[in-house]
Amino acid sequence: MTASDEWHEKKQMSTYAARRWSWPTFPAILVVQLRYANLIAFFMHKHCHVVVRCFLGWKSRPKGLLFPPSS
Repeated sequence: MTASDEWHEKKQMSTYAARRWSWPTFPAILVVQLRYANLIAFFMHKHCHVVVRCFLGWKSRPKGLLFPPSS
């Protein structure tokens, strides 16, 4: 085995060892990313409603979003 082969083997083992810990954190990261994606989609949806209302003349202020009170 050459020095280059040993280096590649050590590199591969260290990369695998570094990735082993990430599996338990995967569900937490996934939940956070899904939540942010949901928030982005929700606010884009609400702003599209406001823009359409302004184009149709049903609303005077394009930035006036009304949200129901939180319970």
